[in-house]
Amino acid sequence: MKLTKKFGEDSKVSLRNLRRDMIQEIEKLEKSRVISEDDKNKGKKDADEMLHKFEKQLTELIVHKEKEMMKV
Repeated sequence: MKLTKKFGEDSKVSLRNLRRDMIQEIEKLEKSRVISEDDKNKGKKDADEMLHKFEKQLTELIVHKEKEMMKV
């Protein structure tokens, strides 16, 4: 079970890193005037929503796997 939690936490860290990279790219686009400030804010909000969605799914998967392992 410790391994399951470790993989889960490692996956969450990877998701956060991807979100950070997305936001950096969005800010670069806004700075170079490719997108507007409104688009930048929407992009950041979308990145946050995706992160929360996938973190929730990952947490549910970890809980399910732990319950499954406890039955064995």
